[in-house]
Amino acid sequence: MKKSIIWQLAIVAILFSAPSYAETSALTLDQIIKESLQKNTSLFRAQRDFDDRMANVTETTLLDNPELQIDAVRDKGEGGTGTDLEFTQPLKFSQISGARVSYADALSNVASMEQKYEILKVINETTVLYTQVWLLSERKKLYENYANDADKMKKLVKESAGQGQTSPAASHLFSSDAAKLRADANAVDAELR
Repeated sequence: MKKSIIWQLAIVAILFSAPSYAETSALTLDQIIKESLQKNTSLFRAQRDFDDRMANVTETTLLDNPELQIDAVRDKGEGGTGTDLEFTQPLKFSQISGARVSYADALSNVASMEQKYEILKVINETTVLYTQVWLLSERKKLYENYANDADKMKKLVKESAGQGQTSPAASHLFSSDAAKLRADANAVDAELR
């Protein structure tokens, strides 16, 4: 009777207890790429270069400044003075033929591609580093799991050796394997830092 009450209380406690969720502080690749794109200084330089090139594109498509010349004129035969207005708009042949517009489009395409190249370069570098860190952390987990398994095997072999079923040297073999695996895990941990 006592056991059934204890079991019932245990079941009620389990059913009404709040579930605990493991908090993961690991960042995803997308989060790291976003952070990298926001904080990478080479992208700031690339944006500045892009803006400079786009200013050159705008300058290339614009016409040169027009000139206005005003002269006071007095003719010999007439008694009054007058003004002469002269308005000139310098044009280059490339503006008439459309070559300047084509040149501006080419400059714009080059600037855009260089900016995209810098962005993709940062994404690639970030992805490579993330992958390396992920591989090292997974390798560390494997080494730690293997070391724990070797410790368990050492205990089993030690018990087996105590009963005369295996050689005590086998226990030392698993002990040395566990030590080597822990050293490898520590080396990977040092590489991660």
